[in-house]
Amino acid sequence: MIKSFKRLSDACNLTYLFVFLLSPLPQGIPLGLAAAIPFLLQSDVHTANYRYQAIFSWVFWPFSLKLAWAPIVDSLYFRRLGRRKSWLIPIQYAIGIDLFVLSGKVNAWLGLAGDVQIWSLTCAFFGLTLLAATQDIVVDGWALTMLSKENVAWASTCNSVGQSLGYIVAFIVFLALESPDLCNKYLRFTPIPDQGLISFSGVFCFHPMTFISLTFRILTGLHHQRQRQLRVLDSPYFSQGDKKEEVEEDEGRHLSLIQTYQVMLGVLRLRPILKYIVFVFFVKFVFSASDNVFGLKLLENGLSKERLALMGTIVLPLQAILPLVVTPWSN
Repeated sequence: MIKSFKRLSDACNLTYLFVFLLSPLPQGIPLGLAAAIPFLLQSDVHTANYRYQAIFSWVFWPFSLKLAWAPIVDSLYFRRLGRRKSWLIPIQYAIGIDLFVLSGKVNAWLGLAGDVQIWSLTCAFFGLTLLAATQDIVVDGWALTMLSKENVAWASTCNSVGQSLGYIVAFIVFLALESPDLCNKYLRFTPIPDQGLISFSGVFCFHPMTFISLTFRILTGLHHQRQRQLRVLDSPYFSQGDKKEEVEEDEGRHLSLIQTYQVMLGVLRLRPILKYIVFVFFVKFVFSASDNVFGLKLLENGLSKERLALMGTIVLPLQAILPLVVTPWSN
């Protein structure tokens, strides 16, 4: 384990390691905000409706389908900015602007001053998670080309830790500070009825600054190193007829859009990948009902949303720490 951390420090300077930990954090913010919506709807008797929950569940589909446009992100870019910055910078700004615009509408859509506008909520958050999923593609690709072959497994670790931190900030911290009961009991000297420390629209006004400041840092302070060779096609499982070649990913030579899709489809046909897809499919299928309905049923039977969110704090630190512990043995 010590040798694994030593190889990491030798192969990747602290600046890029910090970036790979920080870049996924904004991805967790839209996911955390989207995860809070079902709790906010179900905790109010006027907006509790499983039809709304079913419609809003479409919001999380982009992360499941991002392979469909991943080759576009990888093959189309401005050479002057670079393969990753060409997508990362506009996506970060787009998420920040989107959050700021939604800050003036989200309370009305949640039904605080009328009926719930579930389709408006779904479309707005679908756009946010679509941008976050695209950013996830960019950050993953950037990490894979910047880290050495020995330490490439740390890319998923950085992604998992960063997203978990963003999710905690946007979901658990928000639900705790939005709760009037919790704030009056633990955080205030003078209770204020029916008012938490923050509101949902206030969170949407605050988080754009996170995206804009991080984007400015990426734009002005970070520069790509020469990217290493990718050897995905060297796998003994990979074969496209009799043609087999090593692909060098740099700014001077790159695969076309069609070639990138061909490589992706070739990877998806690998026997280990097919086995993994089947395994994950059955795991998600078996636990889909309990994962999505269990929390809503607890709310329906009287458990407060802030207490349910705080229960999640027991698991989330493990989600952030376990990848750091497991990676040295799985790398």
